[in-house]
Order: sequence, then structure tokens, then C-alpha cells
Amino acid sequence: KEEGVVVLKIKVDRNGKVIEARPVLQESSTVSVYLTNLAIKDVIENYRFNSDPDASFTQVGKIRYVFQLK
Repeated sequence: KEEGVVVLKIKVDRNGKVIEARPVLQESSTVSVYLTNLAIKDVIENYRFNSDPDASFTQVGKIRYVFQLK
């Protein structure tokens, strides 16, 4: 079992769909491939943002995942 913080840089299209997610290792407390892949899979499959047809083609932001053992 592992724990740590994974920070992802994400790109979101005009429809609110996450189209790219990459780890920001300098801001993460772990380099675990397992935790990073869990975070990437979750953000791409489950996150949706408000759509805006007048927005730029892509919006960029960051998401922080905190994995804790229980």
C-alpha cells in the first residue's frame, strides 16, 4: 500500500472534458507510478467541467490528489 500527493496538470476542452493529464513531479510528494496512474485514470474518466463554446480551445489547470492509508 502506498500514500502521497499527486499533482496533475490537466487540459480541458471547450466541452468540459479532460483531454490530457500529466504529473507535476516537482509539486507531488510521491513518484509512485501506481498512484499517478490511478489519479490520471480518475481525472480523465470522471471529471467534467462546465462547457463554454466561447472559451479558448483548451483550458489548463492543476488537480491535487491526496492518497492516504486507512
